[in-house]
Amino acid sequence: MKKWQQAAILLIICTGIILRLWWFYDARSLFLDEANLALNIAELNYADFFAPLKYQQYAPPFFVVIVKAFTTLFGMNEWALRLPSLVFAIISIGLFYQLLRLLLDNRWALIYPLALFAFSGFLVRYSTELKQYSLDVAITLLLIYMALKLPVQRLQIKHWMIWVATGCLMVWLSMPSVFVLFSVGIYYAWQLLKDKDFKKLGIIAGVSLCWIASFTLIYYQVLLPSLGEKHLINFHLPYFFPANPFSATGGAQAWTIFRGLIAPVVGYTALALILGILFLLWGIYCFARKQQGYVLLIGLPILIAFIASALGQFSLLPRVSLFIMPLLLLFIGKGAEALFSLIPSAWQSVLLLVLLIISEPVLQSITTIGQSTEIEDAKSAISWAATKEGKTFIHHEAMPAYRFYSECHDQHDQYQLDAVIISWDMSLSQTLQQHPSPAFMLLNSHVISDYARGYTQAWVQEAQNVGVLKEKEVFEGAMGHYFVKE
Repeated sequence: MKKWQQAAILLIICTGIILRLWWFYDARSLFLDEANLALNIAELNYADFFAPLKYQQYAPPFFVVIVKAFTTLFGMNEWALRLPSLVFAIISIGLFYQLLRLLLDNRWALIYPLALFAFSGFLVRYSTELKQYSLDVAITLLLIYMALKLPVQRLQIKHWMIWVATGCLMVWLSMPSVFVLFSVGIYYAWQLLKDKDFKKLGIIAGVSLCWIASFTLIYYQVLLPSLGEKHLINFHLPYFFPANPFSATGGAQAWTIFRGLIAPVVGYTALALILGILFLLWGIYCFARKQQGYVLLIGLPILIAFIASALGQFSLLPRVSLFIMPLLLLFIGKGAEALFSLIPSAWQSVLLLVLLIISEPVLQSITTIGQSTEIEDAKSAISWAATKEGKTFIHHEAMPAYRFYSECHDQHDQYQLDAVIISWDMSLSQTLQQHPSPAFMLLNSHVISDYARGYTQAWVQEAQNVGVLKEKEVFEGAMGHYFVKE
């Protein structure tokens, strides 16, 4: 490897880590799902994590155990809650680079998918959130790396025992790991069938049964009770792959889902999407020609996730399916390598530069260093309300963040309000009349969509029947309105 290539790879890895460290250091407010999960961590004991969680949350039991252990050591704050995700994300960069080294020979081509992985704003954001998605990526890459570094022909008893222990543990750390473990089993079985080594096929079957038993236990104990919740089903309905993707409606939904998985790593522009899809198809073709086993190992987790989604068992919401994105990038990297092989070596660095310019995530992410990372700025909204006289009426979707900051956070004293939570089935105007006060505030920290802005505006209009709007404060993803009764 040339010194320039080594320097470029080191620069990309270090910059990717710095990006994640900045998002971690900025300690943005917990958003809705994070706050609900944080309430579980604060309120429940370790044993409670091995049953369905409260507040319509799902997280792998051992992931929540790890996070709670960090809060025990470092306090109940954003840094402690997100530190496990950051650690797994940094490990993922190293694992992804090692996989690229195993799968690609051209180092200029290797830099392209590495940069997309390191700088994807989507991957950067979820590397520092209190959710399991960062861990899903790390475990996916780890299992594939293990399968490549431990060829089935050379596996001994100790290696099989490692696989048994690893697989049984991983399903309690990451739900998508079951898709990857299935692909590992098929990948190994395919190699043994080619070699007619039927004895080891029996060993793989035994190991797989151990994995299935472990997954069955967590499925019936934790997953199944959560799958029946109507609210969650309705929310994820647009992200279930259509049973008939060839119909007009099904095709549109299938494209929306697929675009949501590939665009965050290649870019949202038409040119970036076309280029990414072409590289993806080219990469699958290149592996299928000479290394068919890699298509099984890398592609089967994606295929199984889509099948499970079509059966209504797995949501392809981009953040839930974050583990798919690096798998797509492995194929894209292989496709890019095929293009690099057609270009004279002297021009390959120029080709790399052009590809990186086309791929907008590279440039956009770097500019976020030093900028605010707030998404739902609950802390600022609550602090603003604390400076006002009167009672604060909090929208039910802002309730998790308010409860966490006012009850659980290390600095909860500074987030205390004379507050009333307005649940979804309460009348705001009636509640305002029941609490006579010369002044009052409306507070919502989940204003992240046109729908949310719409019902916030409707809320304000209803409050104007009781008082006069004197002040409006807009934060990132949050709003506060101050009223005076006349």
